[in-house]
Amino acid sequence: RQTRQAKTPISIVKNVRENTGPLVEWLLQHYLKQMDQFEVSERTLGLPMGKVHWKSLGLKESWKSLEGLLLWSIEQEAPSSLLEIIWSYMEDPVHAALAAASACRETAEREHGYASYYDTLAKKELDDAADRFERLAVLVVEDLAQTGKGVEYLFQESMRWQVSGQGRTCFKFAHELGCKMFVSATFYRLAVDLYWITPVPFHITKRQLNTKILSWWDILGVLWKFQVCGFSLWEFLSIPSSQAWTHGVSRAAFVGLYSYAVFYRLLTFGGISLVEALLFFWGLGLGYVEIKQLESNGFQAHINDFWNVLDAL
Repeated sequence: RQTRQAKTPISIVKNVRENTGPLVEWLLQHYLKQMDQFEVSERTLGLPMGKVHWKSLGLKESWKSLEGLLLWSIEQEAPSSLLEIIWSYMEDPVHAALAAASACRETAEREHGYASYYDTLAKKELDDAADRFERLAVLVVEDLAQTGKGVEYLFQESMRWQVSGQGRTCFKFAHELGCKMFVSATFYRLAVDLYWITPVPFHITKRQLNTKILSWWDILGVLWKFQVCGFSLWEFLSIPSSQAWTHGVSRAAFVGLYSYAVFYRLLTFGGISLVEALLFFWGLGLGYVEIKQLESNGFQAHINDFWNVLDAL
C-alpha cells in the first residue's frame, strides 16, 4: 500500500516501469529465441516473485517461454503497454489473450479485493486490461472469419497451453476461463451450432447431423435406425446433441431404478441381486465418464463446474 513517505519513490518506480516497454520490445526483436527460453520459477527469480499464481490450468512450479513471462508480468502489474508488446510476439495470440484476460481478473480479485481507494483503482485497471485482451482475441478471430477460417481456427489445439498434457482449443479454452465477451461473439455462437451437430473429434469438413431431428423424440427414434442419418453408430453417439439426450435419459433411468430399489427394499436382501449388479456396473460407468472428464479438463476447471460437483455427489 502507498504511504506518504513512499509517494515519491513509487512515482519514480512507476515512471521507470512505464518506460520499460521500448526496452522489452527491442529485446524481443533482437533476442526473441533467448526470450522464448526464459523460465519463470522460484529457481530463476527467487521467492516470492518467481511463482505464477494463476491456476486456471492448474498450479505449475515453473512457466517457460513467453507464456510464463506474460503471466508473470501481469501478476507484477506491469503497464498494459508492456503486456501488449509481449502478447504481440506470442505464437498462439488468441489463446494468450484469453489467458491474459483470465490472469488479469484473477490477480485483481486476489490482490485487490479490498474496499480501499488504491485497491479500487488497481482492480479497475486490471479489469480494463482483461477487457482489452478479450477484445484483441475477438478481433483476431474476426479477421480470420473474413477469410473463412475463423471457426476452423477455434478448434485448433495449442500445445503451449496444456491441461494434463493435452493441448487446448480456443473454443474450449474460452469457456473454461469464463471469457464472456469472447463466447458471446457471433463466430463463437456459429462454432457452437456446428459443434452441436458434428461427430467428435470436430472438423469443419465433417458431415453434420440434420437439424430437423434435434428433438428428443427424434433422437431416440433415430437410435433404432441411425443409418438413415449417414453415420455409423459410434459416430452418431459421439455427436454432442445425441450425447446430451442419451446421457440425460441414462441418468434419469439410473436415478429412477435406484429410487425404485430403495423404496421397495430390493437392496436389503442377502446376496447380490440383479438390480444391485445392474446399479453397480451402471454407477461404475458413470464414474468412468467423470474420471475421463477430469483428465481432459484438469482438476481446477472440473471442480469449478457446478454440474460436475453435483455429479460427484
